[in-house]
Amino acid sequence: MNPSKILSTLIKIFSVIVLCYILCVDLFFYKWVEQQPKETARLIQLGHGFGMLWVSILCFYGLYGKFAKKEKTSVPY
Repeated sequence: MNPSKILSTLIKIFSVIVLCYILCVDLFFYKWVEQQPKETARLIQLGHGFGMLWVSILCFYGLYGKFAKKEKTSVPY
């Protein structure tokens, strides 16, 4: 199996886990997070911020990849 394909698969799996974490914390556990001690709530919010950063990087990378592919195919030789 191609190493880049393995890396791509691992990134997709990690991204799904991060998205599930963000959705679960936002939708179901927000009141529980508010009841936690300050340090614990801060760590949870830090994880949430990392997840949002990861998702936004993947979105921008995907858009850049589509844009770069479109630009590459439209250049005449």
